[in-house]
Amino acid sequence: MGRVTAALAAVSFAAGVVTFVVGVRVGHGESALASHLGWGALTVVLQVFTLLVALVHARAAAQEIAALRAQLARAESGPGGLLARPHDG
Repeated sequence: MGRVTAALAAVSFAAGVVTFVVGVRVGHGESALASHLGWGALTVVLQVFTLLVALVHARAAAQEIAALRAQLARAESGPGGLLARPHDG
């Protein structure tokens, strides 16, 4: 899950850098404003998509951690578990 989010973040960052470069070129009169607006729109869409994927992955990771903690708690409190009381005798 983390690799997908990291890859999307890298692509979003690269699009942001291209948008910045095109914007500088527009400022110097070397490029059209329409290309800058197109790259800007693409960057925003990629960043929002990356954010949504990151949120989905964070929720899935939190659920997995909660399930593992529940399993650990059952294992520790069950018979013969780590927190089981020693037998008197």
